[in-house]
Amino acid sequence: MSAPRIAVTGGAGFIGRWAVRALLDQGASVTVLDLPDRPAWIPDSVRYIRGNVDDAAAVDAAVGDADGVCHLAFRMDIDGGEPLASHRVNVLGSTVVMDRALRHRVRRIVWGSSVMVYGPPHAYPNGTVAEDAEPMPRTFYGATKLTLEWTARAFRVQGLETVGLRFTTVFGPGRERPGAAPFGVTLFESAAARRSIRLPEGDRKAAMLYVHDAAQACARSLLAPRPLRDVYNISGFETTVRELADVVRRRCADVDVDAEPGGDNPWPTSIDCRAAQCDFGYAPAFDRDRACEAYLGFLKRQPQAS
Repeated sequence: MSAPRIAVTGGAGFIGRWAVRALLDQGASVTVLDLPDRPAWIPDSVRYIRGNVDDAAAVDAAVGDADGVCHLAFRMDIDGGEPLASHRVNVLGSTVVMDRALRHRVRRIVWGSSVMVYGPPHAYPNGTVAEDAEPMPRTFYGATKLTLEWTARAFRVQGLETVGLRFTTVFGPGRERPGAAPFGVTLFESAAARRSIRLPEGDRKAAMLYVHDAAQACARSLLAPRPLRDVYNISGFETTVRELADVVRRRCADVDVDAEPGGDNPWPTSIDCRAAQCDFGYAPAFDRDRACEAYLGFLKRQPQAS
């Protein structure tokens, strides 16, 4: 059988770069569409197209002969400071990608949705949140994701199999923007550089997802042989900021790491991922300890962390 041909939009970005690696490991032939010049880490076997997802010609070049599309090109504007720019990338750009995928008869498009489509934890008195829980986003980013979920469902009616992955807080090597959970960046970078750090909101809970697990979810869902549902929860482990800091402190004994009391949970942290496990075998390989060890190990091997 020939290798599956997969186009990855945003393939030079944080989750995208790991998704590219995961797909290559599965024997896929990969094309990347992204804005920057071709990164040095991308193998010669990967076709690279420099362009924007709101440019139909660039998208055509990327998805024209693809069997599947992994759409990860998004703008994370949590507070809505740049709503028009965010809408252009997240909504218009994604609609262009889905439209061109439909026109080129792509088998499936897997795209990055978010746990931010859900509301505050108190809105879900039953505790664990499954995919059929009522969405009620409180951020501009979450609102664009919910808009896309309904847009994607409309494309499913037209014949394009769209699969949205509702990621929780993704962290790990390559994440540069603090986003809605800045502790997922500053804690690890400070510890790896042996800088003391005192984190706010130590009692805040978070549903965390190590980037390798996010990438595996992308690859597994894209290459799954059976038809899939329209959305899936994808999470790794539940933790407080303080518990995360404690793990880092144990592994970096010479670094002063502390977390202040307080902190609210803006989104649910008990996320039901049984549908993804059942339909395409998703199971997180990284719990809190293993994720912290892997992330710190990566950062310590980088020249800037020495």
